[in-house]
Amino acid sequence: MKDFIDKTVFLTGGSSGIGLAVARLLAAAGASVVIFARHEEKLAAALAEIERCRVSPAQLSACRRLDVADHDMVTAVMSEAVAACGAPDLLINNVGRALPRHVEDVTFGQFAETMKTNLYGAWSTISVLVPHMKARGGAIVNVSSMAGLIGVFGYTDYCASKFAVVGLSEARRRELWRYGITVSVLCPPDTDTPGLEA
Repeated sequence: MKDFIDKTVFLTGGSSGIGLAVARLLAAAGASVVIFARHEEKLAAALAEIERCRVSPAQLSACRRLDVADHDMVTAVMSEAVAACGAPDLLINNVGRALPRHVEDVTFGQFAETMKTNLYGAWSTISVLVPHMKARGGAIVNVSSMAGLIGVFGYTDYCASKFAVVGLSEARRRELWRYGITVSVLCPPDTDTPGLEA
């Protein structure tokens, strides 16, 4: 996708870091942008930044509170967003969390929450939105990590989840090609974000 004018983008994890940077760039390229994240205060501040980047008053900019680890919430919020804003031409699954620890200090609870956030979140948004995207095609970008390609000391649960995002993306790419929906994976290295600082 090279022309973003009159395109609608749904972007999870859009209130800070990589997500907010991408949202600003897409708004500046003419896209309508809907961001999703957990914290309402951050969403409001991010939305104001995105609106300043728009090139046309006709561009939609909106936000929705969403925890992608909650499948029922994803179903409800994404369905409402489609009803209000239309189906996305581009879905960017950007949510990710990392809590670096030695593997023996990673509890099952931490492992499960990392998988629910980093992997299940992408699965849920794709499952809800693909039926709406099939009619006209589009693109999905899943943000994995270099740690989804190479195991990294201290990031066992994070690496497992991000390796899984790569596998999910490769399989979905083959399944969705017939509908004109492309699936790409972004694997950034360490990036200067609030998450990395934390």
